[in-house]
Amino acid sequence: MMKFLRSIGDAYLRWRHSHGFGVHSPFAYSLVKRAVRPGRKYKFYGYRYIDELLSDKDLEWYPGIRRDAKFLLRLLVALGVKRMIYYHDWDTAFYEAGNGAGVVVYPADLRQLPEPKPNDFILFMSECDDNEAIERLLADGTPVMAIFPSDSMKRILMQYDKNGVRFEGKRITLVVPNPDVAFVAYKMRF
Repeated sequence: MMKFLRSIGDAYLRWRHSHGFGVHSPFAYSLVKRAVRPGRKYKFYGYRYIDELLSDKDLEWYPGIRRDAKFLLRLLVALGVKRMIYYHDWDTAFYEAGNGAGVVVYPADLRQLPEPKPNDFILFMSECDDNEAIERLLADGTPVMAIFPSDSMKRILMQYDKNGVRFEGKRITLVVPNPDVAFVAYKMRF
């Protein structure tokens, strides 16, 4: 019974936080309002490209891809990202999200990890066995987003507790280091 009540409480907190309620960090609140739930007033040209790309595809295997790609586009814009390093070739919708945000998309794998630069962003869509690489990226201040992270990857991301913000959802875990922000963590409904 307690587990059931806790799951209801967690669902309520995810809903509240994903709409900006209860988010006390101005930096995190800005990300929620600009990227997670911007309301209907935000429309990006990149949305059209994502919709066109996905219009004739069978999306039963990943019904949330359109929503996640549009979220990624808004997040890249909100963070002022210049280069997105993308680990996986799952779907071109995420590549198109980067293009729609005016970002240079750099497909790579961990064996070819480029040196992170300011305003980089890392997107993982696959298993990552190199825990040290993820820890190094976070230590360098590079935001990391994992969609459907493995248990080991999620564990590494959940251990991050330096300056910045961590958002955890059922499909997505996002860590945004920021030296000017005390660490905060929120459960989100992505």
